[in-house]
Amino acid sequence: MDFETKLYIIIVIVILITLRTFIDLFYSTNFKQYDNKEDQAKADKAYDQYMYVKSFLDVPLVLLSIFLLFNINFNVKLYSFIFFSFFYIFIDHYLEYLDIPFDENSAYFIERYFPLLADLILLISGLYIIFKIFYVK
Repeated sequence: MDFETKLYIIIVIVILITLRTFIDLFYSTNFKQYDNKEDQAKADKAYDQYMYVKSFLDVPLVLLSIFLLFNINFNVKLYSFIFFSFFYIFIDHYLEYLDIPFDENSAYFIERYFPLLADLILLISGLYIIFKIFYVK
């Protein structure tokens, strides 16, 4: 695979992560609206739609990352970026479905701020990788 194709794949991955970040930002800022204790069915429906959109973005993200992983030379920054994105997607999707009891403050942080912070870390590291690729002395 040539260099330009790898670069385009990395750029598409960063764009997908950027879209995920905007979705998490929107959900985090409107969390009080979605965390409606009176109408739990409406809150569950909104959360399911939120996770559906994120899953729709995660499928190409994971497929492109796996494709890139098998077609690059060893690069610690890129491998750590891909590993962190896989780890975060695993935590984001499966932590919600495990019945692990959390206290109220931890559950609030995990549901409202963790996805946003993890997406921002992924976005910054992806932009750093693209910067390092284009950086010419």
